[in-house]
Amino acid sequence: MVDRITGAWGRATTTFPDTKDDIVTTATRRALGLSVAVVGAVLAILGLWLCVTLGPSGGATFGSRLTQTGALTIEPKVLNALDVPTEVTVARKDGGPLWVGLAGASDAAAVLRDARRTTVKRVSWPSGSMTSARSGSTAMPDVTTADVWRVSQQERGSASVVVAQGQGPETLVVAATGGAPLPDVDVTVAWHHETWFFLSLLLLLVGALLAAGAGFFLWQDLTAAPEPKAGATSRSSRHMHRPNLLPRRPRRGGTTGGADPADTTTDRPDPSAPEEVDA
Repeated sequence: MVDRITGAWGRATTTFPDTKDDIVTTATRRALGLSVAVVGAVLAILGLWLCVTLGPSGGATFGSRLTQTGALTIEPKVLNALDVPTEVTVARKDGGPLWVGLAGASDAAAVLRDARRTTVKRVSWPSGSMTSARSGSTAMPDVTTADVWRVSQQERGSASVVVAQGQGPETLVVAATGGAPLPDVDVTVAWHHETWFFLSLLLLLVGALLAAGAGFFLWQDLTAAPEPKAGATSRSSRHMHRPNLLPRRPRRGGTTGGADPADTTTDRPDPSAPEEVDA
């Protein structure tokens, strides 16, 4: 910005601001653009990773193989962890019969008592692993005859149960028929929600737009030639435009102004002029 002020003798003068403020503004603008580009890139990478991990169905799956267990139980903090249906699949390695029951946590604990069992305590995402622990010291009773089960089914080889939310806390029990110990089993717990995939895709698109927009802004800012400001001149030429603030000598003709080198007029009489005589 170029400011014009009036000097002491009414002459207009021009002042030039320091360019330090412009340099700070440029550095701040570029730092802000770079920060937005980095945030956008991080969001885009995270969204892409979630899209690949969850898949178009928006599913999170966890699995593990449990060996030589009397019975298998899954705790409420796994079954009722999310507000979406929980899908549980259990498969016997030897293809034998399986019984699956679902009941309230307190009712299932009363039936099992101190029977030997392996309990799935938590799952880890995104690794897809399970954490389990063994407990109990007595033989497994025949739990299939108890009247506490909300869901009860018997399959051969493998069984699947979908646990709806809203009635928890609940415990899922998997056992062999007749109270026999359960051999090696493969357990899978999964949750699916299509919204998760679309949210991940939206995160990817927003991050990509932010990164692209900020990158284009930085490229334009770095490659564009600086435009001179209207009415401004460089520092090196300031002395060429400084006004003359000194007062001018009054001329003998009654006007003011600086001395004119071409003006050679004097007040001495001209010898060739006729001499005037007063009457």
